[in-house]
Amino acid sequence: MKPSIALILGPTGVGKSSLAIQLALRLNAEIVSADSIQVYKDVDIGSAKPNADDLERVPHHLIDVLDLDEAFDVARFVTLADAAIKEIHSRGKRVLVVGGTNLYIRGLLHGIFDAPPADLAIREQHKVFAKESGIPALHKKLAAVDTISAERIHENDLIRISRALEVLELTGKTITEHHAGHKFAEERYRSQKVVVFRPRDELYNRINSRVDFMISEGVFDEYDALLERGVSRENKALNSIGYRHARMLHEGVEREEAIRLYKRDTRRFAKNQISWLRGEDAWWYHSKETDLASVHQDLERFFKGEDVDPDWLMGAAER
Repeated sequence: MKPSIALILGPTGVGKSSLAIQLALRLNAEIVSADSIQVYKDVDIGSAKPNADDLERVPHHLIDVLDLDEAFDVARFVTLADAAIKEIHSRGKRVLVVGGTNLYIRGLLHGIFDAPPADLAIREQHKVFAKESGIPALHKKLAAVDTISAERIHENDLIRISRALEVLELTGKTITEHHAGHKFAEERYRSQKVVVFRPRDELYNRINSRVDFMISEGVFDEYDALLERGVSRENKALNSIGYRHARMLHEGVEREEAIRLYKRDTRRFAKNQISWLRGEDAWWYHSKETDLASVHQDLERFFKGEDVDPDWLMGAAER
């Protein structure tokens, strides 16, 4: 029988981590993070890592395991996550995967599509174009042929923009098309997804408040300290939401405007996550209306190998 894992999913700021910790304590489970930034050391505030108390209450995996100059992509995530899941199961404990990055979840469950190897000539062409016309101009080229990829890739993320265009040039199909086809591959684990949901206004208010909290905790100062240590502004982690808004202060943007954009871009990111999740086969959990004990009981039954049809699920029209 395939190993069983439950996945706690949802848009940023919705309360996934809090729910996962409560469930882990009830289910005798440990948490595997599916976050593409929390995996790195030294980016604590902007990535919203769990605090010391939470880490002491429930063991977390794939947090603070890589240095900032190390590469991390879906393939490496799957390798590390597989190892963590195997180790957790070997101790007789259950696994909650908390996401995070949607492509990482898909890779963990379905494997990675057979992508073409890197083409250095194509990549060099992209670098030359970006140097002459700017990375955002290269991003516009991607948006013209693959709007979905363009929406999830920041306009200054040269590596991912180039890779998306490279795959299209080499295969004649966009990365979005490759992922869509691969979605139906047999799952590598017996899994159950739980999507945490809040009404849009409530979610957006939580996001705005969380950004204010991160500002007060010193996310902009954290960015400056990393630059002083010699970390490149082009570093992947430093181009994620929050840190790239700290960068704006170095480019002449006023602090209040950078904060406004920080909130706006986080809300947009959450909206894109929700759109992706609506296409997933999952249990939708309304954080206000659904009893936590009901979710726990049904996941308990899932981990015992039973087929479960919860009566508390949100309908499609409610999402």
